[in-house]
Amino acid sequence: MVEKKWSWGWWRSAAACGFRIASRFATDTVMRASRAAARPGLLVVLMVALVPLFVVVLQPAPKATGIITVNTLNDETTPGDGDCSLREAINNANAAGDTTGGDCVAGTGNDTIVFSVSGTIALQSTLPAIQNNLIIDGSGQTVTVDGGGQYGVMVVSSSGTLVLANLTIADGNATYGGGIYNQDSTLGVANVTFLENSAQWGGAISNGIFGNLTVSGCTFSGNQAQYAGAIYNAGAMEPQTITDSTFAGNSAQYDGGAIFSDVFSVLTVTNVTFSDNTAANSGGNIFSYTGHSHVSPLTVANSILANASPGGNCQGPITDSGYNISDDATCNFSGTSAINTDPMLDPAGLQNNGGPTETIALQSTSPAIGIVP
Repeated sequence: MVEKKWSWGWWRSAAACGFRIASRFATDTVMRASRAAARPGLLVVLMVALVPLFVVVLQPAPKATGIITVNTLNDETTPGDGDCSLREAINNANAAGDTTGGDCVAGTGNDTIVFSVSGTIALQSTLPAIQNNLIIDGSGQTVTVDGGGQYGVMVVSSSGTLVLANLTIADGNATYGGGIYNQDSTLGVANVTFLENSAQWGGAISNGIFGNLTVSGCTFSGNQAQYAGAIYNAGAMEPQTITDSTFAGNSAQYDGGAIFSDVFSVLTVTNVTFSDNTAANSGGNIFSYTGHSHVSPLTVANSILANASPGGNCQGPITDSGYNISDDATCNFSGTSAINTDPMLDPAGLQNNGGPTETIALQSTSPAIGIVP
């Protein structure tokens, strides 16, 4: 699918105005809204009607957001050397103060981390778990945070919230979420590429049962796990959303080549392209788990599913919200959706099609073009 995603200039303006965060759970009064971005190709008519929005509502209002600028690619914590590393910036945000001898701006507990450098940050260990309210925004730079195939990249603790935008998370390795493990908190990712991360559960992202997850405008490629090559979602407290994203070439040793939606989770997938994801057991693109007499309510709308092997695109109960195209019948789509239909994706696969992350274009005669009336 040709996917152009909005740049997120509002992140810094939000920081300037004071970014406030609260829990989305009913008990913690957290609200989160996902944004969808207009793009050419599949479902353009429908997406024009959607407003690009990705807002975390904040209550009660804390002090103004601090801006901490990372000025080095080195993963170090030497105090007083003038270099503010990503690790040091997170430490200050967690401490709501300065732990760096003045290398980084002191944290407030409600902070935005930005970058003045481009390149790869090669981690020496997993980054400190996010303890407070934090935005990490790579806008204006080209930043990759790399776990070197040895370390999980990021963890969001139960006391923290994280919004991550405009960078690449690569080569993470962990039991849960090689790229990011959300431990029962609030995680939002936008315009992020997850590349070749690995885990037992959720190669790129693992979202805990009390976690809130919003994914928008992201690309997942080459991630792998025993279960859920790209995203493992157990979040059950509020609907989780994945929109305007691409999953290509992810794999699972057992189930859920791209996505594994667990028993109690509530997940909605909208305007997403799945291609060439594989699961050795079942659900090459999507695995919706049922167990203990409960049904995992996974809803799919305006999406393309193709080229999954060996078990087909889908496994388990899926609610069809319409205007989907699947090249097999395993998702049980009907009505305005099309089954056993080749979506005619560009055989070149992931490419730069003009958005912040690589996407898959449509061939000119694709049945996905103009499917929305």
